[in-house]
Formats: sequence, C-alpha cells, structure tokens
Amino acid sequence: MILLEESMVIKGLKRQGLTIREIARRTGRSRNTVTTIADNVVGL
Repeated sequence: MILLEESMVIKGLKRQGLTIREIARRTGRSRNTVTTIADNVVGL
C-alpha cells in the first residue's frame, strides 16, 4: 500500500521532470505503480 507521503514524493519527482523509469529506480516502486500515481497529477 502506498502512503500519502510516498505519493507526494513521486508527484514531486515527476514535477521536476524525471522519467517514470528514473522515479521507479529512486523509490523502489514498479513503473506501473509510478505511472498510476504520476498520471493523477493535475496539470502534467
């Protein structure tokens, strides 16, 4: 289960322009999980 804090970290990294693959590497989450969270970011 993803915690709110981890979700905010992923969204922040996406806003900084990191790729899904790089975010997945940094957070230890799967690319599918990162994509699901990042796609929910308003305005990106």
